[in-house]
Amino acid sequence: MKPANFFYVPAVAAAFSLTSCQEDLQPEIDRLNAELTDLQAELEDERARRSHEEKEADKLHDELADMKSELSQAQRDAKDFERQLAIYQEREEAARAAEEAKPDARELLAAAKEEAQQHAKAKVTIEGDANSGSGIVVATDDKHWIYLSPATLSGNSRLEITQASGTPLKKFGAFEIMEGGAVARLEITEEPDHAVPLATPSELSSSTRLLAFDDAGTLLEGRAYNVEDASMRVDSRIGALPVGTPVFLADSGDLIGILSAEAAAQATLWPSTYGSTRRQTHQCLRLDPKTTWSSLAIGGFLEEAKVLDETNQLTRLLATFAIVRPTSGGINFETTAGGGMSVKEVFAAHKDESAVRSMMDLDQWLKDKGDRAAPQDLNRRVKSVYSEIQRLSARQTKEFAEHSFSAYHAPAAKLAAEWRKKADEDIAKTVNSMD
Repeated sequence: MKPANFFYVPAVAAAFSLTSCQEDLQPEIDRLNAELTDLQAELEDERARRSHEEKEADKLHDELADMKSELSQAQRDAKDFERQLAIYQEREEAARAAEEAKPDARELLAAAKEEAQQHAKAKVTIEGDANSGSGIVVATDDKHWIYLSPATLSGNSRLEITQASGTPLKKFGAFEIMEGGAVARLEITEEPDHAVPLATPSELSSSTRLLAFDDAGTLLEGRAYNVEDASMRVDSRIGALPVGTPVFLADSGDLIGILSAEAAAQATLWPSTYGSTRRQTHQCLRLDPKTTWSSLAIGGFLEEAKVLDETNQLTRLLATFAIVRPTSGGINFETTAGGGMSVKEVFAAHKDESAVRSMMDLDQWLKDKGDRAAPQDLNRRVKSVYSEIQRLSARQTKEFAEHSFSAYHAPAAKLAAEWRKKADEDIAKTVNSMD
C-alpha cells in the first residue's frame, strides 16, 4: 500500500510549475492587456470623431439646404418684382397714352406748355459771395415776389439778382419764410419784366400732371404723388432737377410749387467736404394762397448763417484743442482731429486765432526746453493756453445764446449749441487731467 502523500507530492509539483509559468507569462499578459486598453480607447476616439464628423456633415448639409431654399426664394421674389414693375410701367404708360389720346387733353397740355414757356421769362438768377441759385417772380394780389430756396440766400453778405432779360433788380421790400423754413420769398418794389400767377387752391391727386424746366430750358413733364396740403412728391423726371426749380400745373401752366430737398440740418460738426453725403430726395412745396409766411429782416437772416459758421468753426477748434496732448517733445500735429483733418490742418485754417498762435509758441518752447522743462512750469504754460480758448468759447457761447434764428436755421442752431457744449466738456476734462 502506497503512502498517504503519494499523490500529494506530484500535485504540489504541478501546481508549483504552473505558478512559475504564470509568473513568467504575466508581463506579456499585462502588455497585451495594456495594448487592448489602448486599442479600445482609440476605438472610442475614432467612434467619437466619426460621430462629430457626421454631425458636422449633417449641419453643413442643413445649412446648404437652407441657402438653396433662400436663393430660390430670392430668385422667385426678384421675378415677382420684375413682373410687378413691368405691369406698373405698362399701366402707367397706358394711362399716359390714354390721357394724351384725348383731343381736349392734348390741346390743354399744348396750351399749358405754351403758357409755361412764357413763364420761363419770370426766372431770375441770384449771385452771392457764398451761394448762388435761381428763383421765379410771382404776382400775388398787388405785389411781386421772388420765390426761392432759403439755401440760395443763406451765408451771403451781398446779392445780385438778374432777370431773364439781363436787367438787374435792385429795389426790394419785405422778406418772408414759409412755415417750416423750406421756401423764402423776397418782395420786389419795382416793376419786373415778367411775373407768373400762383395756382388757385385746388384738390390735387396722384394723377395731377406737372411741368418744369431743366437748366438747359427744356420743358419736362411729370406727375405728382403723395399729395398733402403743404407738399407733394414728384416723379424722378422732375424730382432730379435742382432745389428751387419752379413746378407748374400741366392743365393751366400756373405755378403750383418749388422743389425743395427734405429738410435736414447738417448732421456732423465737420464739413461735409470731408465725408460723403447722401443726395436728398426732392419734394415739391405747394405755393398756393393758403401758404403761411413769417416776416423777418433779410439782413438778420443772412447774418444767421454767418453766426452759425463762426460758432462751428470755433467749436471745431475747441474739439481739436481737446485732443492735443503737449509733451516735453512738443505737439504731435499729425494727430487726426476730425473730418479727415489733422491737428496741423485745423490749426492752419485758424492761424489768425490768438489761442492757436499761443499753442504754436508753446510747441516751440517745449522743443527748446525738451526734458529740461519742469513739470510745474509745463502745466502752468499749457493751462494758460487752454484757458485762453476757454474764455473765447464762453464769450461766444453767451452771444450765441442771445441770438434768435429763423425756422430755416433753427435746426442747425440747435445742433451747433449741442456740439459746443460737448466740446467745452471735452476741453475741460483735458485741462482737469493735467492736475
